[in-house]
Amino acid sequence: MGLGLELAFQAMLLVDARQSQYALDRPAQFREYNPLVRKYGVTRYFIAAGVAHAAISYTIPEKYLPAWQYGTLAIEGFVLAHNARVGVKISF
Repeated sequence: MGLGLELAFQAMLLVDARQSQYALDRPAQFREYNPLVRKYGVTRYFIAAGVAHAAISYTIPEKYLPAWQYGTLAIEGFVLAHNARVGVKISF
């Protein structure tokens, strides 16, 4: 498993979780588009997403690992950038 890439993804996922909570706390200003986050809540969804991503990264065949990790990092980066662009902040 590409540990550095996995840690980068997990860090980005944490930022995404904080942005999601920020948006959910301000429903008049922002909308959370992920129906699973709305249904299960930020904590449950993002813990499950982090564990699932790590498990897949650990078990995926080595030749597919870079595509998986870079692909999911790109998607997460797009989400974080979009959230920041529309004014969603990060609060801890």
